[in-house]
Amino acid sequence: MRLFFLSLISIIITIAGCGRTGLTGYKYGGGESVDDHIIETCKEESFMDKWWDFTTNNSVANTLVPMYKDYCTYTSEDYVFYWNTEELYGYFYHGWNWYCSDKNIMQIVNETTGDEISMRIYGKVSDDCYDVKLTYGTVIMNGDLCGCLYNGP
Repeated sequence: MRLFFLSLISIIITIAGCGRTGLTGYKYGGGESVDDHIIETCKEESFMDKWWDFTTNNSVANTLVPMYKDYCTYTSEDYVFYWNTEELYGYFYHGWNWYCSDKNIMQIVNETTGDEISMRIYGKVSDDCYDVKLTYGTVIMNGDLCGCLYNGP
């Protein structure tokens, strides 16, 4: 269960310095408007082949799975690579699939278990940092998904 929560949090992935300047997107009224006036914030190419960090003020996540803060996660079309920046080890996982199911919602599916996570992307809070809401069943976490300073083992 801890591994699943670590994967859940790491897949969406954390940098502590994301500032709240230049807000754009769905929640903030900026970004790219589309025909029905909903701002398109989910663009798969914006999230692929990059290192990510996830931060949240959610006390449950920070209490039950505090080690998620130690991970940078690389996302690609074929795999996810988790790297523990504190203990300097990592591993590949090939069982995740993600896609934009709406203009501002990314669905993340664990192909092994069938578990689904929904990530609403509210918009950018800086050049490489997004304001997001993760939903897994009845568990909801708001946080920041930001580019990780780490870029490989």
